Amino acid sequence: LFQGRLANCTQLAMMRTLSFGKDDSSDESGTDVMTEDVLEISHQGTAHDGVMLASVCLSCHDYVRGHGKVATWIQFGSMALLQIGGVLLQVTTVFFLLVTTTQEAADPFRNGVSENSKTLSAAIGGPQPVRVPNTDPAIIMCHEFGNLHYAHLIVQIMWCSKMMIELTDAIWRCRILLTMPVTKTVAAEPLTRMGGGRTYIDRMTNRLRLLAMICVCIPQFVCAFFLWWTGAKFLFFATSMGVLIMKAISLSFITQLNEMLFGAFAPMRFRQFLKKSVYTHTEVPSWHWELWGSSAAKVAFVAFQVYVVIGVIFADVTAFRALCFDHYGFFPDQVKVKGSDDLWHLFLRSMELS
Repeated sequence: LFQGRLANCTQLAMMRTLSFGKDDSSDESGTDVMTEDVLEISHQGTAHDGVMLASVCLSCHDYVRGHGKVATWIQFGSMALLQIGGVLLQVTTVFFLLVTTTQEAADPFRNGVSENSKTLSAAIGGPQPVRVPNTDPAIIMCHEFGNLHYAHLIVQIMWCSKMMIELTDAIWRCRILLTMPVTKTVAAEPLTRMGGGRTYIDRMTNRLRLLAMICVCIPQFVCAFFLWWTGAKFLFFATSMGVLIMKAISLSFITQLNEMLFGAFAPMRFRQFLKKSVYTHTEVPSWHWELWGSSAAKVAFVAFQVYVVIGVIFADVTAFRALCFDHYGFFPDQVKVKGSDDLWHLFLRSMELS
């Protein structure tokens, strides 16, 4: 049994090497020669891919003859309406969230943060820490807004990682559109081909590429940017763990509005057709980028986003929360939630074991 499994693993490894396009031949310097690799990029169940597929169908003569010109145009119009409606709904929701609820949460930090930070810094910065009274504005602000110093950092990492999925999807879509071969005459070089029960999109026209960039890629980038900024600010100014979790859930719902509209209103037949259609993307693979480079780049970009939010834009609020955390470390009985208990006894009490 072990020998059989080992043989299967060896065969799978050989097939994977061939699928990545590595040639057995070597050049004069002894470096392996890399050949082109054809990737199959599946569509997602979103209005972004729906309107792109509908536009390709509209340009395919065989599809128009088989399904009718009127039906194909109506299909494209319905997908375009879903795309426009999804973008408008997402932008409107994010806009009102940014200028109302998020701004109301940020307003208390606009006044008094620097003065209260100086008070706390003077109290704990000396050789002997001095207790700041509970009636002092600095401690009052700590009780209200400075209780979740490290929790905000963790949630920001989670939020930026979530938005990395949206950004990666947008980048891949733009990359496919920009690198896909362009045909001048659809009759001579068809855009699609059938095989194995799937539809392969091999080519684009310049008109389709321009339409997709304007109507799909640019709106997706704009929505992703404003959603990232609104969510980062919305979560940063949460004042309690319960509020923080509820905000994260609501933001997760907003990110899925496009998928929700497509799943609710797109016809079942078109959704099945979308699942069975793929883009073909030809490239020369880079082993370093494929195996670890892309992951390292994503981690670095997420860290950069978190640093910009916490350490640059809202650096004064982060410093104030750090001072509150340090002051509570010297005087734990002033902590509003746990009082004089340490973390272990607080955990036991929360589990009803103490």
